[in-house]
Amino acid sequence: RSQSRDSKRGGAADTSSLDASSEEGTSPRMHIRSLWSRVTGLVRSNPTLDTIITEYWRLHWSKTKSARQLDSLIRHRIRTPHGGLLLGEMRVSDITRALAREWMASQHTKPRAANRALRMVRQAWGEILPDTPCQFDQVRTFPERFRTRCFTDDERERFLAALAQLRGHGVKRVTADALFTLAVTGARTMEVLTLRVDQVDTLVGIAVLDEHKTADEDGSRVIHLGAALELIRKRVEEARATGERYVFPSY
Repeated sequence: RSQSRDSKRGGAADTSSLDASSEEGTSPRMHIRSLWSRVTGLVRSNPTLDTIITEYWRLHWSKTKSARQLDSLIRHRIRTPHGGLLLGEMRVSDITRALAREWMASQHTKPRAANRALRMVRQAWGEILPDTPCQFDQVRTFPERFRTRCFTDDERERFLAALAQLRGHGVKRVTADALFTLAVTGARTMEVLTLRVDQVDTLVGIAVLDEHKTADEDGSRVIHLGAALELIRKRVEEARATGERYVFPSY
């Protein structure tokens, strides 16, 4: 009974704390996150970075379409030593801004992977430990060179010839069209195969993807249709005429 009364008093105290937080201008969402982190005991236990990542994985990343890619990044960028630092095994209280920068600098040969790993750490830390300043917030990302995927004139001619040969051997037109779109846009395979009519803007010549491999971090992704525009325009017109949802149905 005594414990029950104490629990009730504790509950009342938490409610008043929430009210006080609201009066001070703290958003209810952030305050609930703060309460949640204290309830799980992560703050008091001074967790390792790997514990934070694992908890966030369980809550969010494990449920995403890009779970395999995220798991690979965690294993190779956080749970593998870099520059003599095994960051995943370090306690939160032992991670300084200087160490965070040193860890980042040691991964300069893989700038894209390092940048993504850094964003993942910030995301997980901010959610699991909202009351603890994140030492990675002021760490700079590496500049990234945009990769271009385009044919030379000779490659284009050989590809079109091979595509025509495939069609002559019974490959469906929708499949050939999808292969051509993949080749000239540089889009990912599933981005093309699951492309919806409502995602295509034939006037501007782009496709805007609201769901893609890095959507959790990058938001919408824009694909410039370029040489595939006329082909895509015809397929969109056909799809609208038949009520089809996808640009490349039954590929």
